[in-house]
Amino acid sequence: MGDTHTVDGKKQVYFLGFGWIDDNGGGGEGTIVDGDGDINKMVGDM
Repeated sequence: MGDTHTVDGKKQVYFLGFGWIDDNGGGGEGTIVDGDGDINKMVGDM
């Protein structure tokens, strides 16, 4: 986690590449799935 500060009563945190974002106090969430998958599969449009 990066630096934090408060602006207009809202806590913000700095993430390199994203800048300052509101800190909602939430954590991350992940799901472990089985299967090999294809790590080279294209996802989305560019």
